[in-house]
Amino acid sequence: MKTIFNFQLSIFNCLLLLALLPTGHLAAQTNHDINTGGNLVISGDGTYTITGTGSATNNTITVQSGVTAHITLNGVNIDVSGTEYACAF
Repeated sequence: MKTIFNFQLSIFNCLLLLALLPTGHLAAQTNHDINTGGNLVISGDGTYTITGTGSATNNTITVQSGVTAHITLNGVNIDVSGTEYACAF
């Protein structure tokens, strides 16, 4: 009986610690390589670093409506000129 109580107390303590974690910081920074990671859809607020190799890609970046995103582009070269009505960003 004491073992069950200690197990339940341990589970409760773990859940309490998880509830106290600053969840906003867990997903605040996201890195994505546009050349190897494919199209990117940003659906949550945060800071995003999008990298590339400098070589042209036809992968695109989309930020969903209502999202506040701080985006840094590094070596990104998106070329969708061969796709009708396409927008790179």
